[in-house]
Amino acid sequence: MNYRTSLLAGTTAMALGLAATAARAETPALPQVEGPVAEQAGNLMHPAIFETSIRPYLGEFPDFFDMDYYGYVADEFFLTGTAGGEDYTTRLVIRHPADIEDWSGFTVFETQHTSGAAQAWTYSRIGSMKNGHVFVELDDHPGAIANIQGFNAARYADMHIASEDPAMQNEMAAQAMLLVRTANPLGEEWNAGTLAMAGLSQTANNISDYFHLGGQASYTLEDGSPLVDGAILGVRTGPTTEELAEFWDVPLIVTMSQTEFQDFTAADEASWPADGENFRRYQVPGAPHLESRYFFATDPATCGLPGDGFMAMAYFYMAVEDMYEWLMEDTPAPMPPHVEFDESGPVRDEFGNVRGGIRSPQLEVPTHVYLTPNEGESFLCSLAGASQPLTDAQLQEMYASPGDFQHQLESATLRLVEEGWFPDEYLFEIDEEVARFGDSVGFGYTGDDAEAAE
Repeated sequence: MNYRTSLLAGTTAMALGLAATAARAETPALPQVEGPVAEQAGNLMHPAIFETSIRPYLGEFPDFFDMDYYGYVADEFFLTGTAGGEDYTTRLVIRHPADIEDWSGFTVFETQHTSGAAQAWTYSRIGSMKNGHVFVELDDHPGAIANIQGFNAARYADMHIASEDPAMQNEMAAQAMLLVRTANPLGEEWNAGTLAMAGLSQTANNISDYFHLGGQASYTLEDGSPLVDGAILGVRTGPTTEELAEFWDVPLIVTMSQTEFQDFTAADEASWPADGENFRRYQVPGAPHLESRYFFATDPATCGLPGDGFMAMAYFYMAVEDMYEWLMEDTPAPMPPHVEFDESGPVRDEFGNVRGGIRSPQLEVPTHVYLTPNEGESFLCSLAGASQPLTDAQLQEMYASPGDFQHQLESATLRLVEEGWFPDEYLFEIDEEVARFGDSVGFGYTGDDAEAAE
């Protein structure tokens, strides 16, 4: 991955932040728009999602990843404009319900990762499509342009971005957000009354750049109100206390996987901002930086340890839905529990799983120890998670039968749903965990005959 490393810290960030805040706010220029650009056989649109796979333990899986399943469509537009004194031509993709009556009114804006994925959409699309949210993708980086031109050179031949300068990309983003808020290419009825930025990893850094380098302070709607109403930074450590106070003037949710906090100590944890009026930090024990339940890129065959199978997508989607409630329903996101730390790092339970934080069904009713990172020569393995099964003796001590495991898992999940720490849009995952248990652990049953064995 080609990480953008312009996240600022300390006195340098404060100095630049003060300069950016002092800059005169203005309404950005609107880019020229071409489209929607039609697809034909042999001239396909770049999909901007990670390839997904069906793990063997998942068995029959519904078409939950397919846009047609939910009545969603993706419209692609070409944008031409000037940012940072440089001309550009790029693309904007709007993924939305085919029927505007199914739109929730909530719009999520993201930039494309240089790997080629619209990561916020990729991770949260199941729950987001179930609830009618619109996702807007802007390709704002030369690396993203090169990726999609490699997919279809003829379709994207005219696309170009001259610079990797984050300030230029901030201006491009501001222009695109103004477009979808005031002159939406789908039609003015789709204008985004409420818009949140979202990203994971590299694209979360892009959002930090937008705020830290003055994008939020410099670009506004014509009435002077902000372009961005909220932000979600996925698999990130988040801003420092000083950065949060200086740059972030809207609700912010930071989701941290175990990869991000695994090396923290109690002193490190104490140095990060406390949850407050406009800030939440969601720490999710067991979750890897890079989802490895469905993505080919982290197939266990490419890494040294078995893949973790953690329900990572459910927890990024939960942040999206919490932001929707915060901005659209005026219901602030809940105050999260945090991971337990001591002087050596995260505190672990008797099985080796991390204590505290936002609990998941897989840790509340465990069958595995969840580890980060995985092993292997591939860089992706260092971002992926791994799991080790508990022993047969441990499992048989906790669960009298597969049916007992199912009862405990379902009960714990429903409790987490009621507490607001598991999205009910992902309850289908629990059925798959029951099948996984019967197929893989020490009762000698399979998913097909577990019920008969009761």
